[in-house]
Amino acid sequence: MAMATSTASSDRLGLNDRQSVSEVYYRRAKALSMGQMMTVANLEVVQVMLLMSQYLQGSQRSIQTWAIHGVAVKAALELGLHSELALQRNGPLEREVRTRTWYGCVMLDRTLSMTFGRPPIIPQTYIRTSLPRHLIQEPGGPEASRWSKVEGSTLFWNLSITLYSVMTAVIDELYETNIASSVTAPLSNTVATVIHVNQKLARWQAALPPSMVLVDAAEVYQPTGSAMALKFRVILTLRYHNIHILSHRPILDRCLQALDGSVDVTQESTTLQQGWYLSKEACLQSAESIVRLIAACKSFSEKRPTISFLGAWWFSLYFTFNAALTIVAIKIIEQSYSPPTFEPGYTNSSDQIDEILRNAVNCIAGLDRQNQMVDKCAKFTATLIMMVQSLQASRDAASGNITCAPIVNIAPPNGDVSQNGSMMHNGGMDEAFTDLMGFLPSNFNDFSSTGAPYAMSELMGDLATGDLFW
Repeated sequence: MAMATSTASSDRLGLNDRQSVSEVYYRRAKALSMGQMMTVANLEVVQVMLLMSQYLQGSQRSIQTWAIHGVAVKAALELGLHSELALQRNGPLEREVRTRTWYGCVMLDRTLSMTFGRPPIIPQTYIRTSLPRHLIQEPGGPEASRWSKVEGSTLFWNLSITLYSVMTAVIDELYETNIASSVTAPLSNTVATVIHVNQKLARWQAALPPSMVLVDAAEVYQPTGSAMALKFRVILTLRYHNIHILSHRPILDRCLQALDGSVDVTQESTTLQQGWYLSKEACLQSAESIVRLIAACKSFSEKRPTISFLGAWWFSLYFTFNAALTIVAIKIIEQSYSPPTFEPGYTNSSDQIDEILRNAVNCIAGLDRQNQMVDKCAKFTATLIMMVQSLQASRDAASGNITCAPIVNIAPPNGDVSQNGSMMHNGGMDEAFTDLMGFLPSNFNDFSSTGAPYAMSELMGDLATGDLFW
């Protein structure tokens, strides 16, 4: 009940209202189960802790989320959920329940590793059990029983498991298992690894059955068939594009390091340029797909409030915010290199980036109501865009390259778009930023629950501790 209330559609209730109800359910569940959690290891305890961890993940309590998840994994290992041999001691149905619970631990572990930037608790070598099955055959039974009425649920679950195994390779090989190292790998090795893990992603996508192929925004606006089947595809698509971005971000990171001089890329300039071309297009494609798909889902839900194609709001926020930050990084890199040398189609590319960023701010701001974290991320993204634009304006002014460009305001909720003609790149920045901020909620400078003024220092503190989302 706590999870259902917290993740319910925001069309009628904002997050504060939903959490005031869900917290009641959570405290009751905690009071009933805490004694067993600390003293007994059984299947039900593991399942309760998995639910509690997922609930806490959406309530910005990262320490509790990580701690309870750790206890759940230890209990699962104690029960032998990771062992095919131990599972064979149970009947078919019990074995299936334990298998699914184990993969619940694995998936949550991978998700927390990704969002918190911490090493995974469960090594990939521990994952040896067979994937969940939809049909369960009891010995001597007349026919196999189905796990659920929705056959696609098991297929979706298994495809998510295999996709996140690719993400594990991304974290292990490109992010050093989230263990910071003072040694920088050769750029050629990084580029080769990016290509290698993207081949895994391509193979995963190529193996998708027709009922689970990735979806684009146009299909959401005019859905056909089962709403649940489309929801499975939407979530798979968002997860795929997010991992695609994560696999290319190390190249963007090396480009940014080259800009500030923290690493010497003199001997690797050709490799860096080739990696930049590869990763820029990949990141732009996936980032735009994420923003457009989530915006399409929100637009459809506004017309049909009873149908939602998205998962929990915090995952939608993570995907969109990660996409927006990646696009900002691309914009900074493009602005810092001379267009003839680094990007022949700079002008068109820059326009595309600006459009995606505007859409990203709008998308983030509309993800939820009465939600501090959504408000923080939307305002942070808008402020970051303004700072990047201001930086470019200063460079243009210093070089004497002062040109005019048309300005298109972000569409307000009524859909009207105004054209302001042109403005100087080194001027009008306040006006442009006002247009950007005008779309955001009217209470944006206040925290919805406390009324305290927005403080950039607090947001930067969240960034420093890695708890920006949770």
